[in-house]
Parts: sequence; structure tokens; C-alpha cells
Amino acid sequence: MGLLRNPMTDERVSLGTHTLVGRSPESALRLSGKLASSNHALVVWSDGVWQVRDIGSRNGTWLEETRLEPGAATVVPRGGRLAFGDRRTPWVLEDDSPPGPAALRDDGELAIGEHGLLALPDPERPLVTLLAEDGRWLLERAEGTDEAANGVALTLEGRRWTLLLPRTPVRGSVASTLDATGTAALDQLTLRFSISQDEEHVDLTALTAGGPLALGARSHHFLLLALARARQADARADIPEAERGWLYVDDLCRMLRVDPSQINLHLYRARQQLAAAGVEHAAQLVERRRLSRQLRLGLRRVEIWQAGAPSEG
Repeated sequence: MGLLRNPMTDERVSLGTHTLVGRSPESALRLSGKLASSNHALVVWSDGVWQVRDIGSRNGTWLEETRLEPGAATVVPRGGRLAFGDRRTPWVLEDDSPPGPAALRDDGELAIGEHGLLALPDPERPLVTLLAEDGRWLLERAEGTDEAANGVALTLEGRRWTLLLPRTPVRGSVASTLDATGTAALDQLTLRFSISQDEEHVDLTALTAGGPLALGARSHHFLLLALARARQADARADIPEAERGWLYVDDLCRMLRVDPSQINLHLYRARQQLAAAGVEHAAQLVERRRLSRQLRLGLRRVEIWQAGAPSEG
């Protein structure tokens, strides 16, 4: 997650793929100093690095001691000091990782998301998960889902967290070599489950236009299998698509013999596995109804192969 910090005020701003800097209300990094222009500069994520470009400001954009040429893109290294008009109020690129969600704990600890997903208080105990969907940020809990926004504060296990979110979620933030466009879109995948006869082993493969993507056997695949079977059963019963595959969390807990916290952990790990493999929109692998404790698999195309039994698909 790209992060600019003002060392004088300790204010932090999370960077999106394109962050407008200036005095205008549309600016994600909004300046108040008189030396700043209305639309002063752009900070962008491009070719795997952060770049800054002055967009015709009156008093210039500075990187360290150098005034930048208007319109020219300049790479900003981690720790680089930027100034927008007033060199007495610099901003430091504190984190130079790709755009994504983050949260600041009340003791100064910074949690940084991976592949567009952020688990709080940590990935081993995801009481809440931040994820992107349809151009907005969502905060997912066991009780349901709410919209999230930059600056919103949460209290988890007695600690206060402040969300640091880019204004617009990053589309396709994870690169992949699976197809010619560099990404494998979730809605173009088929998930193939290969199950042992005793159902103690579930191997998962994602079938893409560029070939199969082997995901191996993981404990969270049992959750995905339960959701896939629910989708298939509802399809055979000719239930409308919008209603297919929904299962209550309590029912899933009974089926899998786990508690709700483990469901959250399995959800997070399943999404992270696909995202790390380069699948675009991996957060939508599992859908959650906002006002109920219901989940379903976000993919329609699934195949279930069990040793000694005909395939289901």
C-alpha cells in the first residue's frame, strides 16, 4: 500500500493508482497552504513504481532538492520527500508497495493489506476483512457486510484501528501470466474439485483460458466444496440464479465442524490464495449477503470429481 506521511503533523494518506494532490475538493491529498495550486500534482502507480507528475502548478513540485519539470513523470523512491509549492511542508513516501487497503492501530502499528485484501487484527485472526467490490470498499464481519471509507475507526479486541483506504479500489492489482492480458478474471474460471473417496482430501484446480492453475490441497478448500455443492444442488432444483447456493454461516459451521472464526479464516485464505496466483477480483470468490449471515460461492462454473464416482458439473 502506497502511503504518504507528513512528518510535521504525522498525517497519513493512502495512495490509489491515481492520487490528485491540490487544494480542490476533488483532491485525495487535499492541501490548505496558499502556495499550493488547485490541481497541483498527480501521484500515480505505473510500471511497478510510484511516480509524481506536476500538472502545471504555479509554485512547483519538488522531490528532495529538485524542482520537477511540469508534465514529466518522476519515480519517487521509498523515503523520498515531496513538496507541493511549500518546501517547508514535505510529504514522505513511507511505504512504496502497490496500492491497497491499510489500517493504523492506536499504538502506531500499521497493518498493510495484500492483493487488495486486509484482515484485522491480523491474517491469523480475521475478525474483519476489507475488500473491494464494484468500485467501493467493503468491511466484512461474521455478522454481515458494510461499506467502508477512509478514516473510519474500528475497535477490535480493545484496540482502535483507523482505516487508510485509497479513494478508489484498485482493479486488477495483482499481475499474472495466465493469459494475454496479464490477468485471469475470476468470472472466467472453472473450479475443479478432486476429492478422495473418503472425502478427507480435496485438491483444487482453477481452469483458465491459459491452462490449468493447480491450487493443491488446503483446509479452506472444504469450505469452497460445501458452497460449490450447494450451488449445484440449487441449480438441479431449478432455483433462480440469484437465490442459488446461499448457506447460513451457522449451517456451514455444523457441516464443517468449525466455529465462525474459522469460517472467516478459511474465507480470507481462499481469497488470498487465488489473488496471490494472479486471479483478478479474487475477493468475489465468496459472496456474503449484507443483511444476513449467508455465504455462497461467487462462481457458477464448478466441477466436482470424486474417486470412484461419476463427475458432477
